[in-house]
Amino acid sequence: MTKILSFLILFLSFGVEAASQNYNHIYMTWLRSPQTRSILTFTSKTLFNAPILELTSEADEVQKISPQNNHKIEDTYFYQYTLNHLTPGTTYQFRWHPDETQKIFIFKTAPKGLDYKLLLGGDSRSYPKTRRKINRYIKKLISEDPEIVALVHGGDFIGSGNNWRQWRSWLNDLMLMYPGNRIIPIVPTRGNHEKRSTYFNEIFGIRGDANLLKNFYVSQFHQLRMINLNTDYSAAGEQKLWLESKLKEFQNKNLFVIPNYHRPAFPAVKSPSKARQFWVPLFEKYGVRLVVESDGHTLKRTAPILNNKINLKKGITYIGEGGLGVKLRTPRASRWYLTSPGYAYARYHVFKLSPKAKQLDIKVLVPDEGEFDNFIINYEENS
Repeated sequence: MTKILSFLILFLSFGVEAASQNYNHIYMTWLRSPQTRSILTFTSKTLFNAPILELTSEADEVQKISPQNNHKIEDTYFYQYTLNHLTPGTTYQFRWHPDETQKIFIFKTAPKGLDYKLLLGGDSRSYPKTRRKINRYIKKLISEDPEIVALVHGGDFIGSGNNWRQWRSWLNDLMLMYPGNRIIPIVPTRGNHEKRSTYFNEIFGIRGDANLLKNFYVSQFHQLRMINLNTDYSAAGEQKLWLESKLKEFQNKNLFVIPNYHRPAFPAVKSPSKARQFWVPLFEKYGVRLVVESDGHTLKRTAPILNNKINLKKGITYIGEGGLGVKLRTPRASRWYLTSPGYAYARYHVFKLSPKAKQLDIKVLVPDEGEFDNFIINYEENS
């Protein structure tokens, strides 16, 4: 507590007379290691020379950090800070030095235990008014349940991946989901509307090895591995080989393994993507039980599927398909895999995922309606 008080005194000592905010957006990206590593981004119309970020927690002294990645998109400068060696399950406070208002923000790292929850959803493009409503609903959910640590976004953030005006609007709206001064991290997935745009990697601070740059990577949470795939890259070849290597690595390790990607293998609206041909056999081979999809602009939960048949005991449940603000579509609810306990409805929605000892608890949350569905994926058979 003493360190946090010192931190506050340090900020107040700067004074706020004629204060200027000096930033347009603040957001955080989680990629591979949400327990120990975060990418924090500030944007501004102003060019600063190595602006300092001040970071602390109750257990740490104040750190002064320079940006590791600066770039510009049209009229906006991006200042990105890679925060390494963070402590799991810790609340950090930070302030951006150019922000003369001295506002303190916080974020939480993913914990080592199972006391965390994830929000899942996709397709926030093209209809900002509805997106803002969904984001305010997400803010309400996080305010009511502080164990929610991040939003896993299934792609199609915006309508055109090369349109900075649309990205700027999305970033404006993203900040509506922050409860107070708490920043909610995004785990990003590339959708078909992001196309091959370089803006996606630039905005989310994605740098590193070839697979990460091609947007297939694993986010490692406690006892859970979110395998984020790219359906706008070849589903065969190197991505398939990489996927199988990860599924094999995680097999028989008491882990919840959840593939997450944009174009559905078992769609409620469109035709199946290549994921059905190249990835589903691997999901079934290595005992996956839950898959997250987007793209259809509708709410979907399939019956558990194994070998192209309903298998209530060992099948895979596919959920989706993107309802974070995009215009909804009418699903084809008569498809065999959408029969009970499956369903498909034109509803805006977000999923809340809660890992437990041998179970995943999934709540389907709908704005203006509340809890629409709640079901359990049981992993006892996999142990």
